[in-house]
Amino acid sequence: MSKPTTIGIYINSSGRASWIRTTEQLPRSWKDIVHIVVPHAEFTEYKKNNRGWNIIALPPDCPPYLSSQRQWVTQHAEEDYIWMMDDDLRFRVRTPDDPEKLTRKTTTTDMGALYTLITDLANIDWRVIGVSVHAGNHVVPEDFTYNTRVTRCFCFCRKTYNKLKINLAPYEPFAMQDFLLGLSFLYNGYSNIVIYKYMQDEFESSTKRGGGCARYRSTDVMFNATKYLQRKFPGGIVQIKNKRSKAAWGARASGLKQQKSMRDGDQTMYSWRPDVIVNWQKAYEIGCKRTGANHEEGKGISSFLDLKKGRY
Repeated sequence: MSKPTTIGIYINSSGRASWIRTTEQLPRSWKDIVHIVVPHAEFTEYKKNNRGWNIIALPPDCPPYLSSQRQWVTQHAEEDYIWMMDDDLRFRVRTPDDPEKLTRKTTTTDMGALYTLITDLANIDWRVIGVSVHAGNHVVPEDFTYNTRVTRCFCFCRKTYNKLKINLAPYEPFAMQDFLLGLSFLYNGYSNIVIYKYMQDEFESSTKRGGGCARYRSTDVMFNATKYLQRKFPGGIVQIKNKRSKAAWGARASGLKQQKSMRDGDQTMYSWRPDVIVNWQKAYEIGCKRTGANHEEGKGISSFLDLKKGRY
């Protein structure tokens, strides 16, 4: 009998010692597998404000960027799979038996079921497993979809990550680590699966809190990241575009270009930032051709999940 797959949950955080929302959603029984990873200088403050949770201090010389801090995690974690979460998440679950409500807040029982589901998917050799974002979740009626974006809450095989020599900090400061990780697996022929029965999003006021990426995010940082992704994954996989966001996204703190809406009576301040459109399925198809691989992690998944009904 093979050894059970081990999973460690890692939450990188900075500048938000008294405002980590993700752990509020997690069962306290997970305290041995949840690790809050923080800058060395902020360790004491995080320890004081997050009693009962494991706080890991980064080395003093670790750069103050999420990309470097997440890369450090991949180099020092010992579990088979690394489950990365942003520090400002809230989770929901679909409610197919309640026609009045499409989704509801997760309970600790729901989160336990999600953990079981991710563990089972890892055990049948899915190398990247994501949890859907809340926005647009209703567009996919199935409980799963494949070869798409993973963001904010995703789990991946550490051994395969190292085999592919992925580096979430190819230069500093680098943004869009989730794009880089997802594309790196697909571009090497490894399919991913995203869970749609469960979903996550960020607290509405999280970007107003400061800390995290808002400390250094700027138009230039975002533009450089989009160009890097386009060069690293050629073949029309990545297209660059400008995206309009409300200023609350972090424009004021980050120096992103701002302007007022041109609509009559609308005084909302908007920011324009570089973004990308990614053809995820094309990345996987090119990856299979490029490497001669076709990793069918999901073969037989329907029958497997039928046997597990009631666990999720």
